[in-house]
Formats: sequence, structure tokens, C-alpha cells
Amino acid sequence: MNTDIKTDVKKAADKVAAKTAEVKETVTTKVPEAAAKAADTTKKAAKAATTTAKKTAKKATTAAKKTADKAATVKTKLVAEVFIQYQNKEITAEDIVGRIKAAYEAEGKKSSAIKSLQVYVKPEENAAYYVINMKNAGKVNLY
Repeated sequence: MNTDIKTDVKKAADKVAAKTAEVKETVTTKVPEAAAKAADTTKKAAKAATTTAKKTAKKATTAAKKTADKAATVKTKLVAEVFIQYQNKEITAEDIVGRIKAAYEAEGKKSSAIKSLQVYVKPEENAAYYVINMKNAGKVNLY
């Protein structure tokens, strides 16, 4: 029976050696392939992330440029100074509007309620006639 045990042990040892060789072969061939695949996947992911970041940066730059261009093309509103001169006397349109607002407030109304204002200047009468909000009309002296 000793011989049978030796034979069984030898067969088992041979199987273990074959399995070890098989595992060794797998480790030496499959692991580097898997590592290469992982490295390739990582490179692809990094490239995709870089591409996405570049596209996002380009979109942001384009949007910023459009906003800057739009801001540059916005025209500033012209503010004209209008002077009315008559027989050596002078008044500005701004002063006339100020007098109209003061007259409106003197009536107990708020000048912030003025939405529209039409002014008719008649220097020969020393007067500026006005219509506020298409309802209230009045007159202020120019000089």
C-alpha cells in the first residue's frame, strides 16, 4: 500500500505543479494584458476629459466674447443740453422740467408719478405749457 500512496502523492504533486505552471502562465500573460487595457482605458478617459474641458472652455470663451462684444456695441444714450434764449435771457430745458415738477408737487402730487411729459415753450409769453400723463396741464414762467 505504500507504493499506492507514493503514486497518489506523485500524481497529486504533478497536478499541483501543472496547476502552478498554469497559474504562473496566466499571471505572466493575462495580468500585463489587463494592465495594458486598464492603462489604455485610463488614457482614453483622460483624453475624453481633456476634450470636454477644452470644449467647455471654448464655449465659455465664446460666450464671454459675445457678452463683451454686446456690451461694447451698446450705445450710450445721448443727453442733450437744450438752452432757450430770448431777448438776452436764457434757461435750460432741465430747469424748465424742474419748475414743472415743482409746480406738480405744489398741487399735492408726487413727481415720481410722472410717466409722460410734453412741454411747449413760448418765450414771447415767458411761459412753458405742459401736459403730464396726458391728463394734467399747466403753465410755468420761464424767467
